[in-house]
Amino acid sequence: MLNKIFIVAFLTFIFIMAPYIQFMGANEVSRFENRNLQQKPDMTIDKLTDGTYMEDFEKYFTDQFPGRNVWVKSYLNFQRSTDKTFIYDYYITDRNWIMPKPDTSYRTKDMKKAVENLEGVNKTAEEAGSRLIYVSLPHKVNHVNIDKPSYIMEDKGIKSKKFMMEQLDQTEVEVLDIGKKMEKELSSEEINSLYYKTDHHWNVNGAFYAFEKLADHLDIPVDEKEYKEECFPNKAFEGSYNRQLYMMVDASNENMCIKYPKEEFESYKVSANGRDVSVDDVFALARNREEKLVEYKHLFTGDYAMLSIQNPLADNDKKVLISKDSYTNPMVSLIAQKFSQIDVVDLRHYKKKTFEQLIEENGYDYVLIMINDDKLIGPVYKFN
Repeated sequence: MLNKIFIVAFLTFIFIMAPYIQFMGANEVSRFENRNLQQKPDMTIDKLTDGTYMEDFEKYFTDQFPGRNVWVKSYLNFQRSTDKTFIYDYYITDRNWIMPKPDTSYRTKDMKKAVENLEGVNKTAEEAGSRLIYVSLPHKVNHVNIDKPSYIMEDKGIKSKKFMMEQLDQTEVEVLDIGKKMEKELSSEEINSLYYKTDHHWNVNGAFYAFEKLADHLDIPVDEKEYKEECFPNKAFEGSYNRQLYMMVDASNENMCIKYPKEEFESYKVSANGRDVSVDDVFALARNREEKLVEYKHLFTGDYAMLSIQNPLADNDKKVLISKDSYTNPMVSLIAQKFSQIDVVDLRHYKKKTFEQLIEENGYDYVLIMINDDKLIGPVYKFN
């Protein structure tokens, strides 16, 4: 009897659900979960026989359920109201800080390989007459100080960074540790103010602080009067962590400002992935974005495989090659102000040549490896 009821209910749902999705259209991608959603499966005898049709249809039902996002967000808010420690592997404080579940991995072998690769690319730079600097940028998880329960395990990020730096101390690689300077110079409250609460990146103040430290390391003067700050009070910030939580956390107080050179910015000649574009095509897309929600990439630059900027107003003819991750993005227009040309490469995406080939062929004065200090392994350390 129960089986008959289930079958009738199932068939009834199909006849109700199908017209609804046919009319409304099935969603192809989940913006919140950053994945493709299950589409309506084809019904065949083979799939019905081996059970895969029911499995796929269950996924289809789950992904395309009417009002799914509202239901999921309501469930997440319920979990938060019950003081659940981690929601979707994120911890949320009373002050709306979102932090990921601690990473307890400690991969010394992979870090040693990254250091070995840095030694190799440093040798290539020396032979090419370039000065290479490994610029360690302070990631939020390693430096933001928030109140959290004592029973939450400690993230191994700082321990891993310490190991990496100890390994680099035994090499000839020049290192600029922005995080170390920040911890010495600023209070916990000041450090926290440099980061987004609902995203894994820093804000414009954090990026500008790092830019000043880099410029100081290179003996390049920086005058804050040379830069314009622009904010977007009518926009709403969509943080990367918050997006995973269906935007359940209030982000109304996030810093939605950018900073760029007043004089040189409009004169930049830009090439993105080999195509000539205007500076407005790659920087601060939030200005002309119709949607109210803006992400980190809309405030600064996105993760291009290769972004080249020539500055005709530069007071020198120096060329710089930068290998970076997304923490460098807010600094790109600032660094470009100080040099005749910068080539910014994201080794997660750039495939045309090896990083070492770029050094050997282009006569760079500086080579900057600018990576956040929570990313100590992986493709960003594959230079050859």
